[in-house]
Amino acid sequence: MDEHDIVVTGSEGYLGSALIPVLKAKGYRICRIDTRTADNPCDAHEYSSFRWPETTRVIHLAWPRLESSLIDDNARAALTTARLARQLGTRMLFASSMSTQASELSAYAEGKLLAESAVRQAGGAILRFATLVGPSPAMRWDTLAHRFVRDAKAGRTVKVYGPSAWRPFLSIHAAIHRIVQWLERGPPPKLQLVPFTPMMAEWNVQKEQLARDVVELVPSATVELYDEITDPRDYQASRLMQPKCGLQFRDLLRSVVEAA
Repeated sequence: MDEHDIVVTGSEGYLGSALIPVLKAKGYRICRIDTRTADNPCDAHEYSSFRWPETTRVIHLAWPRLESSLIDDNARAALTTARLARQLGTRMLFASSMSTQASELSAYAEGKLLAESAVRQAGGAILRFATLVGPSPAMRWDTLAHRFVRDAKAGRTVKVYGPSAWRPFLSIHAAIHRIVQWLERGPPPKLQLVPFTPMMAEWNVQKEQLARDVVELVPSATVELYDEITDPRDYQASRLMQPKCGLQFRDLLRSVVEAA
């Protein structure tokens, strides 16, 4: 199935490590690029010198540096990937974030916006995902819902700053399903960013409610609310997709609790 070969950057990360088994089960041959894989150990800043294989798809998930001083590095890595994909005559998908819609942008969101601009210039496709939730072979514990679960399971107080703030969430399984859809549908007449589509978020949840849901699942945990501290990253998805198989957000949190 050479015509279906796929390059996946960030293949060993939170989303990548859950995506790879699904793609393999569908018969795709995958070139995995990540600092943590023995196959192609390559950091994002080395992409320009890496010998890329002939392929028909590139899925760019890699986002290794979150520090504000390294925003440009991630954007350059995305631009390099997009340009290489164009040179290979292949399609590229970039996994971006709905955090770019917040009233005040974090360094992470600023980097994603820079990368989006670079990817669009090179003709790539972009998907903006809400904050992903759910178990993965390579769990991340620094995102909001996962951090609350980690603290609760560790016996620490779940501290909520700006408890009235909202966040949109998406199950990791829904994100994988959306990527597979992109692979199987073929290129649209014009690849472009479509912000806030129903395919990107399943739930809007206030931070206080999120914390209380976690504590119900971990009864030994406690919550502290800090109303005097506002959260500038207060935003919601304007449209929500229907969760697959009627999945409830609390059931998704329960799967994270079990993985912790």
